[in-house]
Amino acid sequence: MNDRKFNFRKIFNVRNLISLIICTILSSIVFVLVYWSDNWALMGAVNGSFAAGCIGIGFACLSFVTNKGIFDVFSLGFQNTISVMRKEGTKKYPGLFEYREMKKKKRSENEYTYLAYLFSGIIYLIVSLSLYFPMMASISG
Repeated sequence: MNDRKFNFRKIFNVRNLISLIICTILSSIVFVLVYWSDNWALMGAVNGSFAAGCIGIGFACLSFVTNKGIFDVFSLGFQNTISVMRKEGTKKYPGLFEYREMKKKKRSENEYTYLAYLFSGIIYLIVSLSLYFPMMASISG
């Protein structure tokens, strides 16, 4: 029962801070590329921040489902295939249950990594909306 207790240290740790910094840098690169491709127009800033926000939220969703083990079957199959093709010719993992049990500790340590991506994506979407509505108001009025 004590295993599922909420712990702030799982959320606010160095690994999540690094993930947040990397995601913010990559999102900023996407923002600049889209903004630049639209000739530095205000609509390009809206499009760039919206694209960066959607990419950040997409990473968050993929990180969440990966941590829950949705892709375990594919990962196990790939790793066992590579192991069998080597000289030894033996499987790396005997089955899916053993693979999931082995990954359980690592997944519990990285349970909240998706929040860094989600936070970065939401910030870019807020920036996009805060640029979009005043721009539309000035165009129509």
